[in-house]
Amino acid sequence: MMMSRAVCLVPILACLCAVSSAVHAQPSAHSSSAAPAPVPSKPQPQPPAQAKTSGQGKAPAKPAIPPLQDAEQKLANATDSQQAQTLARQAEALRQRGVSPTAQLLMRDAQHALEQHDMKTAEASMDDAIVLQPDAEILWRSRAQVRADAGDFAGAIADLGVALQHDPGDINAWTMLSDTESDRHDFSAAYDAYEHVLTLNPLVKDGHRRLDKLKVARDGQPL
Repeated sequence: MMMSRAVCLVPILACLCAVSSAVHAQPSAHSSSAAPAPVPSKPQPQPPAQAKTSGQGKAPAKPAIPPLQDAEQKLANATDSQQAQTLARQAEALRQRGVSPTAQLLMRDAQHALEQHDMKTAEASMDDAIVLQPDAEILWRSRAQVRADAGDFAGAIADLGVALQHDPGDINAWTMLSDTESDRHDFSAAYDAYEHVLTLNPLVKDGHRRLDKLKVARDGQPL
């Protein structure tokens, strides 16, 4: 048995030797005169090119002008009375838009009481509105009107001071301040207030005629 296994292995070994000789007879890849072409590397993605800017770069966009401020600026530079009136109404509507529904209801109550000459109820309604929304300039202006109609000129002027501190571009508040100062015969203050009205709206109806009258009163002559 052992002999037959050895005999069977002889041809296998012979075949392996023949294969080995054939392999060694092949020329080596390293001995070939022509080197294989290098495999190109895959291109890497590049970040998008940045736009070239000069100096400090592109200037930031200007912030949008608030609608009320935009209307006031256009009003100060209006070229005709029709345009000025339209812009003045627009500015007033923008001021009223900021008042809450509850405060608007209280304003209507005050107006109704004012028409009935019930000054106490009118002022009480405006007090409640201001407590509810103290940052609404138009509420202070409205209470100033109630106080001025009731003859409380000092209280009206105090309210108008708060109103104009919140909203220095309110032409109606400046006009009311001029009227109130005239009512208490401080024509110098009345003139100054109305002069400011004309800086905000140079085309206000009969504005320069009214300013001339206040100048006469301020200089010691009757209106």
